[in-house]
Amino acid sequence: DLEPGDTLIVGVDGGAPATATFNATAAARETGTAGPFALVDGQTLLVRIDGGAIQTIAFLAGEFVDIAAATPAEVAAVINAKISGAKAIVTGGTRVTVASDRRGAASAVEVTGGTANTVLGFPTGPAAGIGNVADIDAVTAAEVGTVVEAAVAGVTVTDEAGHVRMTSGTTGPTSSVQVDAASTADDALGLDNAV
Repeated sequence: DLEPGDTLIVGVDGGAPATATFNATAAARETGTAGPFALVDGQTLLVRIDGGAIQTIAFLAGEFVDIAAATPAEVAAVINAKISGAKAIVTGGTRVTVASDRRGAASAVEVTGGTANTVLGFPTGPAAGIGNVADIDAVTAAEVGTVVEAAVAGVTVTDEAGHVRMTSGTTGPTSSVQVDAASTADDALGLDNAV
């Protein structure tokens, strides 16, 4: 698996190396109001993660010290106990943010409604993740090609049975591609540092 900010530093034909960086941020939605939250037993929050089915999060009085004064930490804990594919965290000490577990352009968090959202104030509609890959934990050879070819002149990246292959656009004894040992994505992608 790659991590956001991982790099491939590639030199072509003995030239100066160029850096290709893999970027990915999870989609997230933050409450529009600050806690504590005046929830009522049985209220719900409707959330869709990464384009999947709508998940219903029910808030029950027994899950809080005082549901009418629910703390951000309590709301996050209830969401975390009931949601799949995402996590809730307290942000700024008074708000709750729901973020997808997927990091990258295919990440999405959408609050579609629910009776608790009148109190929590999550923006409705989809929030998209960002990045130059769909999912940093499952980067494809084609995505590696797009990222590397955009950053490194003279290199072609191909998918060879699911493995990344880099070639120079030149031929002959001076034709070469070298992945610098300072790269952070080379091992995860199965690339060595030999010329």
